[in-house]
Amino acid sequence: VTTLILNPHSEIHSIHVGQGLAILIAGLVVLYVIDGLMFRLFGGRRREPDLKAARAAAEARTPRGLDVSFTPFGRAVFVLLLVGLLIGVQYLTPIWRFHGTGGAGVDQAIAEVTRDWDAADLPKSTKDLSKVSFRQAHQKKYSQSPGVRHSPMASVTPPDPPIEVFWGVGEHLDRFKTPFSPKTAFPGRGWMVEDSGQVRLEGTESEITWRLLRSGTHRVISYHWYEEYRGLLEESLRSFFALDRSPFSRELPVMAIRMATEVDKVTAVDLKRAHDRLGEFHRLVSTAVDTLKERQRAGSARETSRLLNFHLWERFFPFGTNRRDGILSNSRVLSYGNPVA
Repeated sequence: VTTLILNPHSEIHSIHVGQGLAILIAGLVVLYVIDGLMFRLFGGRRREPDLKAARAAAEARTPRGLDVSFTPFGRAVFVLLLVGLLIGVQYLTPIWRFHGTGGAGVDQAIAEVTRDWDAADLPKSTKDLSKVSFRQAHQKKYSQSPGVRHSPMASVTPPDPPIEVFWGVGEHLDRFKTPFSPKTAFPGRGWMVEDSGQVRLEGTESEITWRLLRSGTHRVISYHWYEEYRGLLEESLRSFFALDRSPFSRELPVMAIRMATEVDKVTAVDLKRAHDRLGEFHRLVSTAVDTLKERQRAGSARETSRLLNFHLWERFFPFGTNRRDGILSNSRVLSYGNPVA
């Protein structure tokens, strides 16, 4: 751990993995040497009388007439019977369904509620979320269409700043990464928090964290929250016991959402206008979130394989596939892009 922290190049994947392998091998050698020294210093030589006494004590504790020894052939038969029993249990237990279709259609869901808004892609510099695991990520900025501004002053007053939206759908099967990352709360690198707080908006159960962010001469008001977040304790237990890779997996994936809009001046009037713009756009986003959740619940669940991640299982036991009509076979699920549980 110390070498990973002190090495300035540890963030590079190949160097990080190389350090881990080197430290693992070196640690194993050190443990081997220490174990040998401890045996020479404190182990001593085993005495034959001690072994005989231990054997006699074990025989005294064993009830007479009960032979606990097995021949090599008996051991082999026992192992085969145990393997057969475990395979039988795999095929007798019901197949649990994995909700592997969640997250599809984020772009479509938000496009349906923002028809009166002009959408554009965000700059590449604001999409630095490569180390955060998302099944799908929606990143666009929205501006009101000219036809929506019906006010007589529309041609005089400048248009409102666009609203940047990030919507990431977490991949809960990937336990090495997490959607709960502080990076999702910021539009990119180099932003500093000048002020923050909590706000409650209709349509979102969890609290929304707002932040006044600054990067150089630019300032934005950001709204950030999680959908389907179940609290620190439950999320920690689900991750520790890998419950999302079990029949107790969550029905809907975790979604990280951020909205941000620029602020010209840090005055009460400008800040209120920014909050009002975000609150108005939040109604559209919450409607899109509800639509996506309804489609996820109505979608058909995919069936996972009976034996975990064993791609050649169907070749040896073809009777396990296509058993039920209307359900995807194991081989089709194993060829699906996402990892199976």
